[in-house]
Amino acid sequence: MSSHAHLATKNLGAYYTPHTMADILAEWVVQTGDERLLEPSIGDGALLKAALACADRRASEPARLRFVGCDIDRKALADVQGWLPAGHILIRQNFLNTDHGLIGEVDGVISNPPFTRNHALPKAERDDLRCRFGYKGAVGLWVPFLLHAIGFLKPGGRLAAIVPGAALFSNYGRCPSSEHSAQLAA
Repeated sequence: MSSHAHLATKNLGAYYTPHTMADILAEWVVQTGDERLLEPSIGDGALLKAALACADRRASEPARLRFVGCDIDRKALADVQGWLPAGHILIRQNFLNTDHGLIGEVDGVISNPPFTRNHALPKAERDDLRCRFGYKGAVGLWVPFLLHAIGFLKPGGRLAAIVPGAALFSNYGRCPSSEHSAQLAA
């Protein structure tokens, strides 16, 4: 990869998903092969390929897995469109600017969100995201991506996502109260 292409990829927060990790996420989110899934940042489509393969293994009839996928990278979308079977929806738009009317409810979310650092975002965008999603602190772009994605899930839906190790010990990764923890568990 040229240094220019590497810089462009890094600026997008694009860290492509290894096939082994894609398979693990697909095994969690695909239950029957008949789901409607959201992939908010499709990149090279590794998660889509893994989910399609998992759906084929799980379905008793021909799998009817359907995707809604978003990405801001025109080339990534064109590459995935080249091999993705018909019947799936790909949207060239920043996922954080999509609404329920465009995507609708989904059975599951499978995601390797962008890992753009908080300080790499323009201040106005950081402030807007903090206000929209109600978190505090310097969070990476992956946090609002997943918070937004959760809003598209049907009750009982599943979310499988890659998150950085910092999620395990961050303040924004903790529930603010035991009452909130009980709500999340319900």
